[in-house]
Amino acid sequence: MIIKVKDDGFKQEVLNSNIPTIVKFYADWCPYCRKFAPVFDQVSTEYEGRVKFIEMDVDSSPEAPKEYKVNTIPTVIIFKDGKKINEYVNPQTEEILKNFLNENL
Repeated sequence: MIIKVKDDGFKQEVLNSNIPTIVKFYADWCPYCRKFAPVFDQVSTEYEGRVKFIEMDVDSSPEAPKEYKVNTIPTVIIFKDGKKINEYVNPQTEEILKNFLNENL
């Protein structure tokens, strides 16, 4: 299950999460984001219960992307115990995303 979060829910859903959380920063107008969406969806079902999957639209919620220096989309960032662990810019394939998750969990 993927949770859509805005700036006002970022702390609660991401930083206060009791399990590792991956946040996908995206925009509806971004073709690479649209291409990556089904990959993120598929991997979220495989990791359900072990990782929380969050989507954040950079246009409607600019504060968190600014704070974490998201300059390119899509970008995924893994958070654990309220801290940024690592990020990956433009992870287009399922294999890349799974490797990124496994390396950082």
